[in-house]
Amino acid sequence: MTKDRFYFLRAFRSNLKTGFSVDLTTNCPNNCVYCYTQQRRGTGIYEREIVDELYYGGEILHLTQEEVDRLNRSGGLRLFSGGDCPRVENYNEIPEWALQELTHIKGDADEKRLSLKAFTKNIIFANWAVRHNIRCQLSIDSFGTGFPLEQALSLRLQYPHLVRIRTLVENPTRIAYWGERIDVDILTLYHGRNLEKYNLQTMPWYRSKAFAQAAHDYPTKVCCQTGKCETCPVKCGYTT
Repeated sequence: MTKDRFYFLRAFRSNLKTGFSVDLTTNCPNNCVYCYTQQRRGTGIYEREIVDELYYGGEILHLTQEEVDRLNRSGGLRLFSGGDCPRVENYNEIPEWALQELTHIKGDADEKRLSLKAFTKNIIFANWAVRHNIRCQLSIDSFGTGFPLEQALSLRLQYPHLVRIRTLVENPTRIAYWGERIDVDILTLYHGRNLEKYNLQTMPWYRSKAFAQAAHDYPTKVCCQTGKCETCPVKCGYTT
């Protein structure tokens, strides 16, 4: 994809880890203390600044078959990489404009036989997504900003082919705690840096002994083992 001066105002864009991704907003409503995306804003490391509304332009229909196959081998095209699903202030519905965008994205994905996988903490969106056959990574955490666990478990029970529950692993001492839990499918070890006041220690895949040990101990749960979805053996839990 050629980058121009409007590139970072697009919903659909290339992504080093996932191949491509789609965001409808980068003004994430979740306010997670451990978010590395939010932490990087304004530093020059992450170029996309806060934008309330981003619109999809039909790019999925222009993907080559090879690109579609690579995304499907990666578990699907990622929804929400730099934020979450937009929501209205009372959190009880998806804004009409966002629902129209999601319907457009899903329609184009179906036409190309492309799977979608959404990363979300938005209950309203998750219920909409599973009814439309969209894979959902439901993110829980120990900070009170995650997807409610009981509701995540209920959705996983109803839609076992679509729903996976993932959690942030705060530091190396918590790997076994989360890794042994049967109500957690995927472990995320990488998060914002310099957050020791929250008892957080990031464990990036490319230079962390703790990450390597976790991947050895929980090879079907530790996400991002190679830094790219296509080559990671876990593929967010969608290996079939």
